[in-house]
Amino acid sequence: DYLDIQYEQVVNSSDIWMGRPFNVELSEKGVSGYKLFIVENGVIGVLCVIVAYVSTLYIHKTKENRKKLLLLLLLFLLLLQNAYPLWWCMITSLICGMSFFIRESKNS
Repeated sequence: DYLDIQYEQVVNSSDIWMGRPFNVELSEKGVSGYKLFIVENGVIGVLCVIVAYVSTLYIHKTKENRKKLLLLLLLFLLLLQNAYPLWWCMITSLICGMSFFIRESKNS
């Protein structure tokens, strides 16, 4: 409930652009998701993550972008439930996955 209250306050204030600090001590355990990311980083942070993730599609253009799009879709679906798109496990999955598809396209 605390996250929902904070989310509504951020969305209805000027903090929507840059976010505000979120006190995890006042919330229940295991709080995550896109709402937490928006509260902490704002819309500008969300847009930066989306641009960073989508830009990996344009590193090496191939005829078959479907696999890369599906990987990107999977990572975006994961971002709906977690609030850590900047964790190395997510970034490593993105970079290694894209480089695998680039290597695969060069071999075929």
